[in-house]
Amino acid sequence: MPRPPQSHWPVHGTPTAAAAGPGLLNDMLGLHRHTSALHEQFLGLQNQMLARAAGIGDRAVPETVTETVLDPGAAPWLRDHCPSWTIPTVPLTAMADLLAQAAAHRAGREVCTIDDLQVQRWLPVPGPVRLQLRCTDDGERITSQLSVWWEASDPALSRFATVATATAGFEPSAPPARFAPLATADPRPCPYENAELFHGPAFQYLATWSLGTRGSSGRLRAERGSIPPGALHHGLLDGALHVIPGAALRQWDSTIEPGTIGFPHRIDHLALFDPLPTTGDVEVEARYRGRTESDRPLVTVDLQLCDRQQVLAALTVSFVLLPADALAAVPAQRRRGYLRDRVPVPELLCSSTDDGATVLTRHALKRADVPPGTLTALYGLPTGTRTAEWLSTIAVKEHVARLAAVHPAHVEPDADLRSAHLTDDPQRRFPVEATCDGTTAIVRTSTLSQEEGA
Repeated sequence: MPRPPQSHWPVHGTPTAAAAGPGLLNDMLGLHRHTSALHEQFLGLQNQMLARAAGIGDRAVPETVTETVLDPGAAPWLRDHCPSWTIPTVPLTAMADLLAQAAAHRAGREVCTIDDLQVQRWLPVPGPVRLQLRCTDDGERITSQLSVWWEASDPALSRFATVATATAGFEPSAPPARFAPLATADPRPCPYENAELFHGPAFQYLATWSLGTRGSSGRLRAERGSIPPGALHHGLLDGALHVIPGAALRQWDSTIEPGTIGFPHRIDHLALFDPLPTTGDVEVEARYRGRTESDRPLVTVDLQLCDRQQVLAALTVSFVLLPADALAAVPAQRRRGYLRDRVPVPELLCSSTDDGATVLTRHALKRADVPPGTLTALYGLPTGTRTAEWLSTIAVKEHVARLAAVHPAHVEPDADLRSAHLTDDPQRRFPVEATCDGTTAIVRTSTLSQEEGA
């Protein structure tokens, strides 16, 4: 199998401006870390060769641990992957690429398969994040683990938290036959233009697609997107998922409850048979396999990326089924307007009203903060803020947003939460009374003023 393109991920901690910082000393330290990582890789390969030569290849080999910093400033394409239209988040296929690159450096060989890629948490990247990649192997396959540095309020509890794990294989296999064409399939509109998908220009590989009763077909155009190929050409792999109607999987399976949304959760198997192209068209076929037996509501879809009758890559992806929240009841373009463009949409506020009072609970905020950090960006709160700590502030923002018919991001409460004003009209003030017991905040218009905005 031809070698995949070189990855753009700095998986061995190559120093960057964000990671090394200014100054000669920091540059020297960054170079030292990079050199140490390369030396560690060399020693790992040397140890494997000596062990195999001595006939002790079955003995445990110490794990390889490397660190890197992932920065959307250095990888701007990440800013076009915002599942909530607000905060950049690392895609599932990009996680696969990171894990594959770590395994390839550990083994000194190209990765041909990825199995059991399990995601345990979202990986938001509002700014630079510190990542760790940990690899162990049994001589034939390598298990990789991707973790992110988690800052706790108590520094002693800060640690690397596991994001995803996968097993990489290095033996090529023969490609399967291409799926038979769908019996019937209806052409569908562009999911990027109608806001059915959130992906920005860097991810917009899908040129055309059609939907059938148990599958879908589409055509990807490699030049449409702008994601560096990496080891797996994960941009095209992500584009292949765009033919799956995550918000309408019931069209494929009537046993799926109405109002259910499917999110990519696991790559059961990924096999590369030939490198995916960087120019030209790639055909994608998706076929619904059915529900997965597990303790979570999952459905599984098989996909193929093809060049005419040749299958270039095949993958099986499981989607977790989640009940839709209030967002799903609002038309997609209005959702995008509220989340991305800060257009007022009252039915998307997290709070409720009771006799003129705004009522907001911590539970409502937690339920809406997906991926984590969404509400911080949506309400214009300080970076790194935990929304629960701003319960009363958010309640004031939403109370005034209803009164003034604006987006809550355009409301600026005073520090004492006794009044607020609009960011584009500081002279228009709204006196309020806010109370909070730690779990519920209630905001009323202050009786000290008889006229809102006076």
